[in-house]
Amino acid sequence: MLTRLHISNYALIDDLTLDPQSGMTVITGETGAGKSILLGALSLILGARSDSNALSDSGKKCVIEADFNLKGYDMKSFFDAHDLDYEEITTIRREVSTEGKSRAFVNDTPVNVTTLKEMGSRLIDIHSQHETLTINNSEFQLHVVDSLAGCSSQVKKIAAIFMDHKKAIVELEELKKESSRLESESDFNRFLLDELEFADPKIGELENLESEQQMLEGAEGLQSAVAAALDSLQTEPFDIQGAILKNINNLSSLSSVYPFVKEWITRLKSVQIELKDLASDMERGVESINLDSERLAQINDRTDLLNRLLRKHRVESVDQLVEIKDKLTDSFVGNENLILRIKSLESNTKKLQDQISVLAADIRKMRIKSIAGIKKKVGDLLKDVGLINAQFDIELQPLPDGVFRENGGDRIEFLFSANKGSSLKPLDKVASGGELSRLMLCIKSLLAEKAGLPTLIFDEIDTGVSGETAHKIGTVISQMSQGRQVVVITHLPQMAAHGSDHFFVSKKVVSGKTLTQVVRLSKAQRIDELARMLSGEVLTEAARANARELLASSS
Repeated sequence: MLTRLHISNYALIDDLTLDPQSGMTVITGETGAGKSILLGALSLILGARSDSNALSDSGKKCVIEADFNLKGYDMKSFFDAHDLDYEEITTIRREVSTEGKSRAFVNDTPVNVTTLKEMGSRLIDIHSQHETLTINNSEFQLHVVDSLAGCSSQVKKIAAIFMDHKKAIVELEELKKESSRLESESDFNRFLLDELEFADPKIGELENLESEQQMLEGAEGLQSAVAAALDSLQTEPFDIQGAILKNINNLSSLSSVYPFVKEWITRLKSVQIELKDLASDMERGVESINLDSERLAQINDRTDLLNRLLRKHRVESVDQLVEIKDKLTDSFVGNENLILRIKSLESNTKKLQDQISVLAADIRKMRIKSIAGIKKKVGDLLKDVGLINAQFDIELQPLPDGVFRENGGDRIEFLFSANKGSSLKPLDKVASGGELSRLMLCIKSLLAEKAGLPTLIFDEIDTGVSGETAHKIGTVISQMSQGRQVVVITHLPQMAAHGSDHFFVSKKVVSGKTLTQVVRLSKAQRIDELARMLSGEVLTEAARANARELLASSS
């Protein structure tokens, strides 16, 4: 339970410390005195959104700190799960900087707001006026039944499976769309792939073919040129080799007279040898030239095919054709894998759907089994809060066959009638504000008993009621406070008189600044406050006597 709340530099609060006790604590004060400010500060501890505009002094940071006694509330597993140091007296601190940035700590260990909210939901339940309207919400109504039926864990399980199923359905639809797109393109792509597979282009192939094509196309001309060259080397009228031999013979007779002629003869013999070798090479070379017209035709057909494919696919090289062929092949393999993935997902969604169906049936049984008991308990409590003739019913209907939500396969509606003889109708059709407040109180009473929350806070739960009804509501809340901490913010003396502890909230001007102050009332001060609430600002002995009597009847 909450044992200490310290507020510094928040709204109209400069520096304030409260130490609420177990049992029923009441907080009273004039409208606008700052009771809602206390709740706002406490909400920061529970993970509410921070705002620098809430700072009392914009030049200083805001600090909210609360101590909770966790003994007997089985919170250690939560601390272990979030890697926090567990202490029976745990301190939660929230700081808001002048720039509006927020930091939170649990036993001096930094935590994020999500963790703070989760922890706060296990420590305190704050019920404010506007939250009464949530009782009209079918989701809240189903949550009430599930909590009291003891099937909350099953609902959490089905919610997790439902989300997995929903994600699988979304993925399945996307994959089916992609498969449909690929299928619509497959005929054309298959034609393209078949054409490329038939052509079977090879990297670098076109360049090699064009080179071979040039050689084959030039073979005949090369043979003619070689024949002419050999004629000029070996036959008349040129016979170059014969002319060189004749010159060698003519010069030989002069070599003894002119020594330099020997060098000429040597050089002529060298040319003679080179020409002979050249002629032999040319003869061998021309013999090796292939004049294969059939091969040339094959090459021409192949190059024509490759060039046509290049133009068709608007690329510049056969290497790119090979890439296109590989991609088309991959696309068909990918589509086959996609089909396998779709089949796997369809099987998985079917399994998840079956699991949801089984769980939903189990949850429905638990809900049906618990409804009669819930109706009786709520009905008894409604009488305790002054709705003597009220009738309460719970209508549980299955959703259409095969339709499920994250909380199962049912829809629910709370039905109510405040007057004897009136037909039961949905809450939002027949219940007044005061009746809704009292019904919500009855439900909160049952939930608190079931959930074992250490602290409950009611912010003007008595709105729309007065007099004897407020006294009865106070009695119910007082009974709720046995074994737990209940804090009630109220304007009604009949409610306030039931408290075992009483705080008074007021505003005071200090050094030209309006500040909210909170004091714990002594017995005498409490009598004066109740008297003021009963009769107004002018206190009389009669008013005090009424206050004493009210306290006595409420104890």
